[in-house]
Amino acid sequence: MKQTALRILLPVILLLVVWHKGTAQSVFGTIKDKQDEPIPFASVYVPSLQKGTTANLSGEYRLNLPEGEHELVFQYLGYKTVTHKVLVGPQDVELHVTLTVQHYNLAEVIVTASGEDPAYYIMRKAISLSGYYLKQVSEYKAGVYLKGTGVALKIPMLLRRQMKEDGIEVGKYFVTETISKIHYKTGEPLKTEVISTRSAGFEEQADPMQFVALSLYQDISGIISPLSRNAFTVYRFKLEGSFVENGHTINKIRVIPRRKGQDLYSGTIFIREGGWNLHSVDLKVEQNMFSINIRQLFQEVKPMVWMPVSHDYDVHVEAMGAEAKFRYLVTVSDYEISMNPTLDHAFYARLVQEEQLPEEIQEPEIKTVTNKEPAAESARQQQIQALLAEEELSNKQARELNRLVRMETNANRVKPSLEVKPRNTEISDSARTRSSDYWQQFRPVPLTLEEQASFGEKTADTAKTDTTARKMPWLNDLVFGESKIKLNSRWTMGYNGLISPSGLSFNTVDGFLYEQKFTFQNDGPSGRRFRTGVDMSYAFARQRPGGKIHANWQYDPFRRASVGIEGGRKSADFSSAGIHPLMNSITSLFNRQNYMKLYEKDYVKLTHTTDLVNGLTLGVSAEYARRRPLENQTDFFLASITGQRYTPNLPEAIAGQPALVAGHRAMLLGANLSYTPRHFYRLEGRRKTMLYSRYPTFGLRWQQAVPGFDGSTAEFGLLEASVKQGFELRLAGNFSYTVAAGMFTDTTALFFADYRHFATDPLWIGISGRQGFRGLGFYERSTNAAYLHARLDYSHSRILIKRLPFLAGSLIRESLSAAVLLQEGRQPYVEAAYGLNQLFLLFTAEVYTSFTGGRHHHSGIRIAIPLSGGEVRL
Repeated sequence: MKQTALRILLPVILLLVVWHKGTAQSVFGTIKDKQDEPIPFASVYVPSLQKGTTANLSGEYRLNLPEGEHELVFQYLGYKTVTHKVLVGPQDVELHVTLTVQHYNLAEVIVTASGEDPAYYIMRKAISLSGYYLKQVSEYKAGVYLKGTGVALKIPMLLRRQMKEDGIEVGKYFVTETISKIHYKTGEPLKTEVISTRSAGFEEQADPMQFVALSLYQDISGIISPLSRNAFTVYRFKLEGSFVENGHTINKIRVIPRRKGQDLYSGTIFIREGGWNLHSVDLKVEQNMFSINIRQLFQEVKPMVWMPVSHDYDVHVEAMGAEAKFRYLVTVSDYEISMNPTLDHAFYARLVQEEQLPEEIQEPEIKTVTNKEPAAESARQQQIQALLAEEELSNKQARELNRLVRMETNANRVKPSLEVKPRNTEISDSARTRSSDYWQQFRPVPLTLEEQASFGEKTADTAKTDTTARKMPWLNDLVFGESKIKLNSRWTMGYNGLISPSGLSFNTVDGFLYEQKFTFQNDGPSGRRFRTGVDMSYAFARQRPGGKIHANWQYDPFRRASVGIEGGRKSADFSSAGIHPLMNSITSLFNRQNYMKLYEKDYVKLTHTTDLVNGLTLGVSAEYARRRPLENQTDFFLASITGQRYTPNLPEAIAGQPALVAGHRAMLLGANLSYTPRHFYRLEGRRKTMLYSRYPTFGLRWQQAVPGFDGSTAEFGLLEASVKQGFELRLAGNFSYTVAAGMFTDTTALFFADYRHFATDPLWIGISGRQGFRGLGFYERSTNAAYLHARLDYSHSRILIKRLPFLAGSLIRESLSAAVLLQEGRQPYVEAAYGLNQLFLLFTAEVYTSFTGGRHHHSGIRIAIPLSGGEVRL
């Protein structure tokens, strides 16, 4: 009986609590300039409560406050900050505010002996201390409100009907808003609790951290911050003036890119003198099809700690005749800050001459560690203090100061865990069911009339779109295929489709080859995964069916341990890194060039793979195969553009040695061992996914053919060692390299299918992602002797032609590569290439040259097109 009464009373009690909170009084009004024009997105902040809001596009604001006297701070970039004291009683308080234009003082500026702009004096100190401000806070909690507004300005004629059916029309606003609580802690996943969210036309933005986490104390997504330690190489700075706010001088500094590029900001930043921290920013990033304006306002939420309380992102998109505008407004309040305990905050407080310290470093047990006399400071701290006291820092001294501060902030850093935990977002059960009255009460930023109308229109059109989205999804999956068709909560199915491009190919052995592929996957609750499938094919020229059955059981998802079996009949390329089937189909049908050379094998193969320890992976395999030679069965072609003729189904490199492709049986044993030190990973339940490492991957490969097993005659041994790595250097670009060396320990009975084949791609048009030798023909350097091959790739947004002004803003990336192949008994082969990537967002163009034994071998051009499954490495 008591439990029943409690179930009835509990919702009533909660409702009363919510109603009581909902009756909190508010201060509301408008923020305008002297011309009575609204100031959109002006910030309103109450320092004593660490609570704030932002005005909407019409300059209207509303802020819920408890009863009592409060000091409200009104500010916006380019306007003088205004402070008002307000007494909040039982009734709402109406307060209209006028902001005046900020006038900047240019009378007193620092005049340097070198005559350079005084902005450099300020920026050298700000950049030097950016490492401290980046790591100053180890944990914080905050409340976040996000509102996104979008409107289509232009829609191409061909898309208007379809977009209208989807509810998108010129001039029609779409709005999303989210109220969340966030919890950040160094080394742990960000926690986001979505309290309420709703959308009119947009998907709900349940994760506002893509906006809140933007920190200009570091580079973000490849865009170089004006506070980066490399900023002076890519930016010029100009002091445009200063003003005094709360007794501190705020410097307005113009950020000017030294070159054009999509990795640079332009605009203004405001630096607080003495503390050398960010006060506010107004920056722009321009890309090919869109531009973003970023505005941030910072407040001192704790002594020495300045955090952004207002974010404003203005996005303009213009591409292929379409144009749209988006605006994202984020307000952050109710900060709960924990200082980083590994940093000596008292030392930095003395550096920037802060009189008030955070509470943490005033506690007795911490004071004994951090509140040292200058004489007791470390040698590194004394160097920092001496450099920061310099009236004119040179660039060299600034770099040294930045290095010392980074060393100081990292001195007590704990080595991070190898597990990279994902963001943790929890959405409240009632988050999407909040009423309009709830939003009216708790929304910190009032909606404009257009935004209110957007929510009011979410009725018939939305329902129509939902019911007509995909009338017959099974028909599309049947015809074109689908990689993941959900059968139930655990089982999924994959199918390549009746007329999928991957299901039809042509070669001179099989003629037209039609393939149907089915896969089934079961994901168990403990992360274990079972995958099975069948591939069926029919070769029309040989009138012969083929295919394979395969199964794989991942029994330990954390160790990535699995066993697999597959078997069947197929016509196989002698080289696993040979020509792509699509390209062979094109060259055969349209120019009578049958590059792909095939043999038939009936086989069964067993595999086992496991992580011995994190980063150390062992794979073993056993395969029994019956191999038979094949001959051309068709002379069919559609055109012969250059008058070529089909060649026999025998690689040219062994044209006089048919015994190398004679029928035989082979029993093959293999093992692969790879090790990557400190390999970071992510867990989804117990399933482990490897991510990245700052170290190379070392590999060891062994293969042995065992004679005498059920008539097997192949007998050879192969041993290969390799090392590979990919990494990025700040401003320098992306590098990757591969080096592999191997030898055959036994060649008693070595057939061509077991030679060491190398990836080659000599066609002038090919598939993106294939890193083969450009100047070598298919199978040209396949070997049964000792070998070493190496490759180095480098890419950057600006190497050569991107330095031309009219190309500087394009998305094109440039690349350089070099490769070498050394083989016992053959002359060294070397090639180099220069390429342009992302031409028209899709294509790659290369020019290459090669040398054999120091003499020119071949030069040419190559165009690469993106195609799934085309990736091949050396």
